[in-house]
Amino acid sequence: MLKPINGYEGYFIDDQGNVYSKWVNKGIHGLTKDGPLRKLKGSKHKHGYTMFRFKSGDKAHLLHRLVIENFVGPIPEGMVVCHKNDNPTDNRLENLYVGTQKQNMSDSIRLNRFPVGSKNGQSKLSNEDVRKIRRIKEMKPELPNRVIAEKFGVTRKVIDLILRGRTYKNVI
Repeated sequence: MLKPINGYEGYFIDDQGNVYSKWVNKGIHGLTKDGPLRKLKGSKHKHGYTMFRFKSGDKAHLLHRLVIENFVGPIPEGMVVCHKNDNPTDNRLENLYVGTQKQNMSDSIRLNRFPVGSKNGQSKLSNEDVRKIRRIKEMKPELPNRVIAEKFGVTRKVIDLILRGRTYKNVI
């Protein structure tokens, strides 16, 4: 289904995530809106999303947001547009939904596209370190978490979160 893009005369969008234009550049005669519909390619955002600029100097519009705005309605403040399959190039309406950033991150983790635990570049602990921490606490429950933290070069809070199962959930 093809719809005009809100606020941009001569531009159209379909529910498959394609953008079209009727504008034709006539060279020295300028732009005219009398051409046949032609599919536009867009450009790539640094995170892999497709984006478009409809006017010179205009802000970049992310395609997944355009699809939702034109087929569903305005995106509420603080909400994001999520890809169900976590593929930033799949902008079909059926693959998009409006959700929270937390939901978006949960999708990434569920689909193994977000590095967790020792796969995260900022992690100071290996999976084996986490197993050692758990074993130490099992064998010496009276040992303060602060002492374990000093041994592994992390904060007491990190040890608390590991032992409560709040972080490194993937490590058994």
